[in-house]
Amino acid sequence: MLRVFRSDTPHPSVAGYRRGTARYLGKPSMVVPLPPCLTVRGRAWRWRKHVPRALRVRVQGRWEVTRGLGRIPLDQAIALADVLNQLVDETFHRAMEDLTLDLETLLRRITRRYAQALLEDARRDRAVRLAGGETLSELEEQYWCALSAEQDGLHEGYMPDAERDLGALLEDAGEQVDDERDRKVALYELQRARVRAAKRAYDECRRDLEGLPREDEGHASAQPAATPASILLSELVRRYVKDMYTTGRWREGKAARSREGILRRFIGAVGDRPADDLTRETVRIWRDEKAKQWKPGTLTTNLKKLGALFNWAEAEGLVARNPTKKLTLPTTEAARDARAPFTWDQLKDTMGQRWLDKVHTSRPFSHGPARYWVGLLLMATGARPEEICQLWLEDIEEAEGRLVIHIHEGEGRELKTPTSRRRVPVHTAVVEAGFGEYVTRLRAEGEPRLFPQWRRTRGSTLSSKWAQYFADYLRNACGFGPETRLVPYSLRHTVRQLLSEREVPEDVIRDILGHSAQGLTMGVYGGAASIQRMAEGLEAIPFEEVVVPWKEGPRPKPRR
Repeated sequence: MLRVFRSDTPHPSVAGYRRGTARYLGKPSMVVPLPPCLTVRGRAWRWRKHVPRALRVRVQGRWEVTRGLGRIPLDQAIALADVLNQLVDETFHRAMEDLTLDLETLLRRITRRYAQALLEDARRDRAVRLAGGETLSELEEQYWCALSAEQDGLHEGYMPDAERDLGALLEDAGEQVDDERDRKVALYELQRARVRAAKRAYDECRRDLEGLPREDEGHASAQPAATPASILLSELVRRYVKDMYTTGRWREGKAARSREGILRRFIGAVGDRPADDLTRETVRIWRDEKAKQWKPGTLTTNLKKLGALFNWAEAEGLVARNPTKKLTLPTTEAARDARAPFTWDQLKDTMGQRWLDKVHTSRPFSHGPARYWVGLLLMATGARPEEICQLWLEDIEEAEGRLVIHIHEGEGRELKTPTSRRRVPVHTAVVEAGFGEYVTRLRAEGEPRLFPQWRRTRGSTLSSKWAQYFADYLRNACGFGPETRLVPYSLRHTVRQLLSEREVPEDVIRDILGHSAQGLTMGVYGGAASIQRMAEGLEAIPFEEVVVPWKEGPRPKPRR
């Protein structure tokens, strides 16, 4: 697809420009072909160049090099991009000539041959044993024990056979690994190859015992004419997204756009290829590259979204297998661990008088009440920041004699999941602190939204500015550094923990926080908890020890 840049004046060095009907700043514009290495944001140019895969290890895993060119005319940007392309291409060419085999490529070659050699040895051993009178049942049990032993060695770090073979394999390849950390990685990859070979040998023995064709024989005997042509990844994603929206599993909003963006970026990284041509090795290489750039929780989330795509495609018969199966990283420091809850003393110190003083002394002063009540509602309801910031005044209701907030989708309102739709009672301490008077004042002023100070802009959410403000407050005013793992979302984790400590039933906690039910019985037949039960659970937390009643601060002095 040809990208174009609309310019008020034609560029004489670019042939083939044509007069277009589009307008730029109200004037007729010239449509000029834009080189693929140039991008423009506003009026600032940026040059970018992809790094060859073999060289990425030399640039800390970066997949492209970039440089800002500033706000310069189009002809200067194109000329400068040509110079940069020539210099970088020469540098890449020299680096490729001097390139030694990187560890990843070396291990990929060695382990592939190693696993194949082990499998051939297992096949010959099986043929000898069968000729000696052993039965397939006896061999299946032995191969299962061998597979279990290899898996245990991988998990426990006991790899004597891999360590024995590593030196010989490196010597045959004419390479050496001196770094101790790289040597551990090599041992781990060799042990993984041993597990793959043992599993393949066990599967072949089991198929022979059950009279089933082996995987390679099954593919060979299939009729090519009956196999439909594999669709491209882009078409697969298009059908998947359409089906998710049609069946109601996705709803219009930020979460759905984020999921679709993950899939589109994956295609951009691996290329738009036939879906059946995507191998586990390709996905593993992509995963390992992203592991150098992303946090474990982010990478795990992306792999889960890809897994959901291929699980759907496999169920629909569009792909033969899921290449992302069991490729998720171990959650040693998962997203839940990255957000710690507040202790009770920390909560009293953070959301009490200090919080009120902070919103009174921060500019713009007109945002003080909104900032204050968003914080208290998050602390007392366990809602997500976006759910609170997008509330309208009509969402503040009365039910069963209590003030409740109604979280639902609608005009200017989005939900993370369908189970996020709920009504949550407001804690008595928050109501008595003046929240009811705040709502009454806004209704008298004719405001439709509960917090009209913030607007949703491109690339941001309604809660982004409040979250940044609160994060700065935690870091600067309260002294909570990164090691504490306290973030705005910690208020939600705190409510979850406080409810659990007071032995509130799990189904009530789930309905307060908007979590999905686990299991068929609760998910299908379990109804939502009543307002009274949720109120009893929340009132068990003594927030009156934390909340300070709202009062107007001193009038700010004008700036000089």
